[in-house]
Amino acid sequence: MTTYALLVGIDEYTGTVGRLRGCVADAEAMAHLLRERVPGVQIRMLRNAEATRSAFVGAIEEHLGRAGTGDTALLWYSGHGSQAPTSSGTDLEPDGYDETLVLADSRTPGGRDLLDKELGTLITAIASSGAEVIVGLDACHSGSGTREELAEDVLIRRAPTADRVIPRPAGALSDADGAWSLAGPHVLLAACRPDQRAKERLLGGVHRGVFTAAVERALHTGAARSYRELMPLVREAVVAMGITDQTPQLEAIEGATVEASVLTGAFRGASGFVVTYDRASGQGSMDAGAVHGVPSAVDGTTVIEVRRGDLASDEPPVATMTPLDVQPQRTLLRLVTGELEPGIAYAGRVAGWNVPRTGVALPADEPELERLIRESVLVEADPAGPLRVERTDVGYAVFDASPSTDPALRVTAGPLGAQTVTATLERIARWRAVEALANPGVAGEAAGVTVDVVARGPVSHEPDGIVIPYVRRGDVHEPQIVDVVVTNHTDSALYCGLFILSRSYAITSALAAGVPLVPAGGTTRRTFRAHLPADAPAGARRSIDTLKLIVSTESFDPFPLLQPPLDEGDERDAGPASPPAPPGNALDALLGAVRARDLTPVDDAPRTDWSATTVRLIAERPADDVDLSGGAAVVGDATIIAPPGLGGTARLVSSTQVTRDLGAPLVPPLLLDDPQEWGALSLAPTRDVDAPLDVLELTGVDTSAVSRETPLVVQLGTALAPEEHVLAIAFDGVDYRPVGFVAGTAAADRHGDGGRAPGTTILITSLPDTAAERGFVGSVKLLFRRLWHRVTGRTGTVTRLAIATLVDPAGDSSISYEDDAAVVRRAVGRAQRILLVVHGIIGDTEGMTLGCFTSDDRRTVADGYDLVLTYDYESINTPIEVTAHDLAAKLAAAGLAPGHGKRLDIVAHSMGGLVSRWMLEKEDHYPEVSRLVMAGTPNAGSPIPGVVDLATVWLAFALNKLPELAWPLRVVGGLLTAVEKVDVALDQLAPSSPFYQQLREGADRGVPYTVILGDRSLKAWSRDGRAPGLVVKLLGDVIDVGVGGIFRGAVNDIAVSQQSGSDLALTGGRLSPAAVRTGIACDHMTYFSLPEARAALREALTAPPRPGS
Repeated sequence: MTTYALLVGIDEYTGTVGRLRGCVADAEAMAHLLRERVPGVQIRMLRNAEATRSAFVGAIEEHLGRAGTGDTALLWYSGHGSQAPTSSGTDLEPDGYDETLVLADSRTPGGRDLLDKELGTLITAIASSGAEVIVGLDACHSGSGTREELAEDVLIRRAPTADRVIPRPAGALSDADGAWSLAGPHVLLAACRPDQRAKERLLGGVHRGVFTAAVERALHTGAARSYRELMPLVREAVVAMGITDQTPQLEAIEGATVEASVLTGAFRGASGFVVTYDRASGQGSMDAGAVHGVPSAVDGTTVIEVRRGDLASDEPPVATMTPLDVQPQRTLLRLVTGELEPGIAYAGRVAGWNVPRTGVALPADEPELERLIRESVLVEADPAGPLRVERTDVGYAVFDASPSTDPALRVTAGPLGAQTVTATLERIARWRAVEALANPGVAGEAAGVTVDVVARGPVSHEPDGIVIPYVRRGDVHEPQIVDVVVTNHTDSALYCGLFILSRSYAITSALAAGVPLVPAGGTTRRTFRAHLPADAPAGARRSIDTLKLIVSTESFDPFPLLQPPLDEGDERDAGPASPPAPPGNALDALLGAVRARDLTPVDDAPRTDWSATTVRLIAERPADDVDLSGGAAVVGDATIIAPPGLGGTARLVSSTQVTRDLGAPLVPPLLLDDPQEWGALSLAPTRDVDAPLDVLELTGVDTSAVSRETPLVVQLGTALAPEEHVLAIAFDGVDYRPVGFVAGTAAADRHGDGGRAPGTTILITSLPDTAAERGFVGSVKLLFRRLWHRVTGRTGTVTRLAIATLVDPAGDSSISYEDDAAVVRRAVGRAQRILLVVHGIIGDTEGMTLGCFTSDDRRTVADGYDLVLTYDYESINTPIEVTAHDLAAKLAAAGLAPGHGKRLDIVAHSMGGLVSRWMLEKEDHYPEVSRLVMAGTPNAGSPIPGVVDLATVWLAFALNKLPELAWPLRVVGGLLTAVEKVDVALDQLAPSSPFYQQLREGADRGVPYTVILGDRSLKAWSRDGRAPGLVVKLLGDVIDVGVGGIFRGAVNDIAVSQQSGSDLALTGGRLSPAAVRTGIACDHMTYFSLPEARAALREALTAPPRPGS
């Protein structure tokens, strides 16, 4: 029986995918582990550029394909995961996306991701030979979309969603839950749930994938005999690495079983860490380090026991050692006692270590408190520590950063105030030490005990623990009854202690017998009611109880762990006044250190194997339904004003809970690709144990009652920051639909309740039809998301003429603006060749100007110009002719009045072309312009003239990542900004508007025009037919969609048809026709971001003048 392993790690990607830093290290660490622990393993590795799509497929077929009956084929992938629009329609893929692996060349021209269905076909072929197939995927496949402040050493293993459809292999199966869907009998170990993201971070100074490192740590202990036993150890290791929002998953596919032995029993794990000794240097080396939980202290307090052969032997250790240098994958050791021979592989285990002090941030000028903290053996002053003390008007407040933002205790000032604070901090430090207690060594038999949670109703696994929701009984929700079952799977009796760690920092024993001896094959259990305590804060929805299972081969004293809750006053130890008895074994010594941080040596004590397991039970109580029939109601922190006839009820839930209930992600792909910019908008304050209440669930409502004229109003008491925007999204089972935006001032006044303090008003202007789910009344779920986006081109003024300068061209490029009138005039006076950039109806000049400075084959649109000017203006509520008049005046004031004698070229986007045309064709005092280049200008109007209509359609396209739309974040921010600013409908872009009639009566001033038009017609770029249907859903009652779509089948850039863009007719005729460039491979929002469009702009600005112009 042979194990064939294909290990893939990709840090460096070709194309547009961001680099990672720990994937190659993952592959190499797994290779090292397998070589050490799996005899005869056959390993093939693909690193970085080696891992092309063809090489990856070939290695599976050729290397793993060698596995036959009785063999094991292991595929381990560390790298980016993503999604791609499905080619199978939403009947097979309800979320419209396939999960993909992003290989090294996937995002290069001609490259593509590998679909999970394609990988499933390869697995099926291997499994058909009789081999056991194991697949490990340390990559994202979907995300939660919550905004998180990631630590500097944390990266996300998710590439942006692929922009195009990848053909699905014939006969592929559905992926109904949005997770990896792989065919063929195999065991799948995945880094996270579909609604989460796989992370990597610094571990022991080296970047590693958290999931791979956790699997490695769990395998190193040899404690798991099956994959089912392995996964809880992996999940616990992930949390121990500081990642609390990533839950590894285990699945047995098509006849495989999670009860199978790890790597068909070939994995040799129980012999301990491997220790070798070099006599010349006097140092030893152990094949475990920080990644495996070896304590980092090198002060002699960590003890490594070394034995010959297997750790299960009853023979005493031949030596003890202590760490000199704890590295990520290994530890250098100093010999303390005994003798070792070079050339021998010994078995080592971490037998003892000291408990580190817990850091506390202290207030300034508190000498007594500082003195007590210095003398404490459990806490120490540390401004970045997890504990914090603040001075209050009456004394002190103690905060623990991890359980909540509420004070753990308030202490009144007085003679004993500082002592009480110190005692409180030490109590919390002990509680935290018990919660973090784990055996970094090999646990042997003690690891053969499991703890299972058996509930009467539904439960779910989250990163923080096991969620046990209240269940509905009639008209009320009641807490569930659960059994916690401790099972001894070994052949020996073991001592088991189960302890409850409450939020009041109490630690109590859950088992009546304290530390009972559980016989071989026996069980012990405790029944709990998973409920919120009676003193839970108002509005609390969750309560977490932490269970700590400690298993040992020897009896141990539980007393050092136990303590009363903080609210029972100062701690008074019940221990004896005389010195405590010496610890009976190493575990007793460690538990004593938890209490007093004084590690007492154990001489001639019996050897103890022990393990510690953490289980968190999260009782979840649903929010109450609020009746909307009265027209206005308070839901959480929001006031809901319902339009007449809506009816029904409303309640707040978390997107995490909705995703769990629906079995599919509620967050659109666009938001997953920019997790640092998008975040959840909670409609009610939550403690950190609660997920953000970012979903408004409406049940039993009449969706037709909501419209733009009669919106559903959501009012929040807090105002948004200037750079913040809000979007409400509904998922109708096929498409994500933008249905709500922050209201402008006038709109908020029109629809508000008139009696609320200034805050944020969100208008929900449409609702999708409801559908019955699992026998309940149909409901609509509205997801609220916040976008952090600053529109850099705008100022507080209505218009601005400014000098644009590129900042940091070799890095994160941006545009610097200088709009001081005197500075602009001097710069114009020095320049001879000037380029003026004018933006369109949505957005600003920054994206356009960045595009003008972007190099394609060492050429830019701005080449050859002495000066680049930008004109930013209020484009929503200001008439085009007013803007054009202001532009002419500002140019004249800057030295570009009629007869200025310089070369002035204008490049204008969308409505900016109309502004420029009006200035040249209708104004009496117009500047001399050498040429005007218009990109996507609706010269004869647009079928979607309303700004809200246009922005809504484009937002919907972006949210659904419809094929071939790849818009930068600033575009989406500009769309939201446009919708929020609209208080009055702008109808100038309607083909029959008076504006176009007046423009046609203008004069041709002899300026050469060039029109550039993109080709992204709905028919061409939406091969699955979703885009036209989406437009009908959004605007079917607003505009005439008709047969052939809103453009009647004409070529268009999704905003302007070719016919409209090229129609420059004047009543009096033109001196010379405009040059028209059509068929440019871009859409309306990417004229300045795609190389093909920039090339057309360069050509238009450098082409020689046409005859007669």
